[in-house]
Amino acid sequence: MKIKAEIFLNSKQNLFFNKILITGSDESFIAYVKDFIIEDFKKRNFFIDISNKYNNNLMGNLFSENKTLFVLSDFPTNKETQFSNLSDHSVLVASSNGKKTSVIKSSIAKQKDSLIVECYTLNRSSKENTLKNHIEVNNLNLSNDVFWYMVENLDNNYVIFIKQLQMISLFNKRIDLISDIE
Repeated sequence: MKIKAEIFLNSKQNLFFNKILITGSDESFIAYVKDFIIEDFKKRNFFIDISNKYNNNLMGNLFSENKTLFVLSDFPTNKETQFSNLSDHSVLVASSNGKKTSVIKSSIAKQKDSLIVECYTLNRSSKENTLKNHIEVNNLNLSNDVFWYMVENLDNNYVIFIKQLQMISLFNKRIDLISDIE
């Protein structure tokens, strides 16, 4: 399954995928999504292996039944640990677009237990949806002019856009004037 990162972050569903690929051209967005996913797995008591190596024999914490999430910055290269063959453990690969990523994306998208999260700069509709979600979650009340001003003038980089929205949320719960945003 493929999903845009901003839609993935706005959805409130639990992660049920064993293999997750985070890719795209926005490095800061990739790191943000990676941290979000790791936190979700931590909440579910997974052991997080950030050694950047896949170890088929590692079964998590010695003192519990915890499962392991392997966090990799690139795809496994040897035949036994190809991304499509990693069925026993959860694997998160965060890698910007490249030849390896393009080749493997199509095979990953076909697997039921796999998710591809694509991280690119926000377009107008993505900013609208993210802003609407932020307004709903934070119980903000914006005038129509302020809403469209924010869509047009705030940053297209997701991480910066969210930080800008958080700062604006601290200002006031109701914003009617564009001058308040400026």
